[in-house]
Amino acid sequence: MAGLLDQPKQAPAYRTIMEKLKAKVPGAHPNTVAGILGNIHVETGGTFDPNQKQDGGDGFGLFQFDYVDGKKGTGMRGAYEAHIKAKGIPNSADAQLDFMIDSVYNKKPAYDIGVGNARKLRASFANGDHTDVSDKFQTLFERPGTPHRDRRQRATLFYATEGQENPLRKNLLDWSITE
Repeated sequence: MAGLLDQPKQAPAYRTIMEKLKAKVPGAHPNTVAGILGNIHVETGGTFDPNQKQDGGDGFGLFQFDYVDGKKGTGMRGAYEAHIKAKGIPNSADAQLDFMIDSVYNKKPAYDIGVGNARKLRASFANGDHTDVSDKFQTLFERPGTPHRDRRQRATLFYATEGQENPLRKNLLDWSITE
């Protein structure tokens, strides 16, 4: 995993997602984008591939949408599949980002993460630092079985320091340093 984003196939993918987040998330600032990118990095293993499949499970995509207890048509994955079918659009990074934004900002979302959860995420997106955005996105939207908070925080810091000269930045995504 060391230097994962230095690989040519990953760099364009994350930059594309970063630009889409900046354009699509209402009032997005660098902390918001970094917090979400850090989560996507961990969920996709750094590929930023909207077709990424979960090892040993039904999760897929940027946010690893999953069924409840493996039952098709349920959970966030079931809601996402119904959402793209209703809109007549294919699965894509754009469709997944739009679904996430809908879940956080729409009063009648395709997938209800909970009014309180959506409100907390919107507040964090508007006012939080990258650590807060990453934590809240993990616990209120992603809800992973194995959180890997340390990885999410390091990946978030990597994206928060985009464009800054820092000799230690390249080590942020080397999980073996702390594990």
